[in-house]
This record gives sequence, structure tokens and C-alpha cells, in this order.
Amino acid sequence: MTSSSKTILVVDDETPLRQLIGRFLSDSGWVVLDAANADEALRLVERYSDQEAIDLLVTDIVMPGRTDGFVLAAEVARMRPGIKVLYMSGHFEDRQAVRQGLREAGRYFIRKPFSRDDFLRTITSALETPVQAASDAFAVILGHPGIEARAITDTRPPDGPERSVRYRVRLPIRYRFIGASVWEGGVTRDISRSGLFFDASLPIEVASSQDARPAVEVRLELPESKHGSVEVTGRGHVARTALCDAFAMPTAMAVSVATYHTDVRAH
Repeated sequence: MTSSSKTILVVDDETPLRQLIGRFLSDSGWVVLDAANADEALRLVERYSDQEAIDLLVTDIVMPGRTDGFVLAAEVARMRPGIKVLYMSGHFEDRQAVRQGLREAGRYFIRKPFSRDDFLRTITSALETPVQAASDAFAVILGHPGIEARAITDTRPPDGPERSVRYRVRLPIRYRFIGASVWEGGVTRDISRSGLFFDASLPIEVASSQDARPAVEVRLELPESKHGSVEVTGRGHVARTALCDAFAMPTAMAVSVATYHTDVRAH
């Protein structure tokens, strides 16, 4: 497949830089779509024909508005499964949330400012490499500017099985077992790409059999901005429960999460 048959969507609020990037790409034979912000990009993806592939999303991470680059990538990946993503940012050194989000996203990244040659080499690598994103939606949590997340040191033996990095994060959570109509509440203790552990506001009633691991849905409400809110949802199963001295029943639960998704809502 030649470069001219690849379509690249560029999203950046800095017009001169967006135009320069577009010129780099079009001069190299790629088809270029561009948007000044995430909302404009999502509308463009919705209008673009399903038969016309968008092969790569190139997006700035820190942008004005309710949707940053992490949220945008998660939403575009939901609409276009398998799309490849290249993140750009000039805030790698001064924003921990950017570094954490990039670590969990598992996508290509280039720091601003960059040279034409470095940029085109990174574009080529991103297009040629199979998608190995761990979870774009989980990166939304870690990359949120209003969330303070601290990585937890893994104290297990180094020769043990690999485990996702856990982050100490306090976030409101709603959960319900599959088939139940009522959502219960709680607060997370720690989260990872593959699961979360939280304190429930009420004792948790689950089957005592080790073979019965009920399926559960979770909803994490991220801090709101003046523009709207983002909710990250997940579905998985109960991994374990923990007792609290004040109750005879479990009041904390670990959930193994198979997938996370984003839900972007405007006011």
C-alpha cells in the first residue's frame, strides 16, 4: 500500500503548526484531514464514510475545551476500532498526568518541538506497527489534569508474573452486578489497566463460592470542567472482597476489568 492511500487525521489547536504538519504529510503523499479541536475531530470522524478508512490519528494531548487528546483518542478508537494513534505534546516534562497517560496508552508519542524528518519517521513507524494500545480509556483517567495518581511500588518478587502498574487514586465509583437494576456507590483505593479496588458505601453481598465470580459493571466519574464531564466505564468480574472490622460482611471489593470505555457528555 502506498503512502497516498493512507489517510491521517491531524488535531491541534495551534493553526500554524497544524498547517505545517499538514504540509509535511501531503508533500509526502498522505491524505490529510485536520481539525482545530477534539469536538471538530469527532464530528469529522462521524461524517467520514465507513468505507473510507482513517488510518492514523495525530493529536495534541493538552488542548482547550472539555476533551483532551487522551479522551479524543479513546472516543475515536471506539468509533474506529484498530485506528493507530500518534500523540504530540510540549508538556512531557512539566505535567505528570501527560507522562502517566502516555505510559498506559501504549501509543506512539513525539515531543514538541520536532523536526520534519523526526516527525515523518515517527509517522511511518506508527503506520507500520500493529496497534498494541493497552487501554486508551484508562489513559483518560491517568491523563486527567484534575486527578492526582501515584504509582504504587510493586513489592512482589521480580521473577513473578507481570502485573499492570497500580495507581493510588481516590475517585467516586458506582457499581452494580450484572442483572441488578440498582447502582451502589463507593470510592476507589487504587486502579490499574486491568482492574480496580474500592471501598463500598454498603456491605457487599456476593456468592461465597470461589468458583462464582459475579460479573460487575463500574462507572468512574472524573472531575468536571466548565465544559462538561467524562465518565469511564468498565465491565469485569469480582476478583476478591475484603472485610472491615466494623461489619460482618465485606465492604471492599477488587474487580478485574476486561475493558474500559469513555462517555463524554456536555452540559
